[in-house]
Amino acid sequence: MLLREDAMKPIEILVVDDDLGNILLIRQALAEEPYPINLRVAPDGRRACQMLAAKSIQPDLVILELNLPKMSGWSVLESADPYVPVVVFTSESNETDRRMARELGVVDFVEKPTHPVDFVRAVSEIVRQWAAVPQLQ
Repeated sequence: MLLREDAMKPIEILVVDDDLGNILLIRQALAEEPYPINLRVAPDGRRACQMLAAKSIQPDLVILELNLPKMSGWSVLESADPYVPVVVFTSESNETDRRMARELGVVDFVEKPTHPVDFVRAVSEIVRQWAAVPQLQ
């Protein structure tokens, strides 16, 4: 995304999810936000770990599904930068997963809504709460 020098810096978000429908809904949610967002997507845990380790992206927020191919979301959590907020956004959850995620430094654990409107709203709330959202005048 190209921005004028005096424009606000875009928020960098890494979404780690293998479901194309979820990615589409997340893109829709972020397109409706009033500030610039650069969205990067890792379709599996291995790719997410590679991106984070290579510093090819320095996200302001990671939105992470736990159930991933090639390498689990748990492995991504173990290798994530502790200074970058990670929100688990998953379709399956239980108290054990929530507790373990908190122990690994997750700032929030959100169960994915099944209705698309609720899904988009949840993504927007995650970004507004945990990303460094610029204050609009």
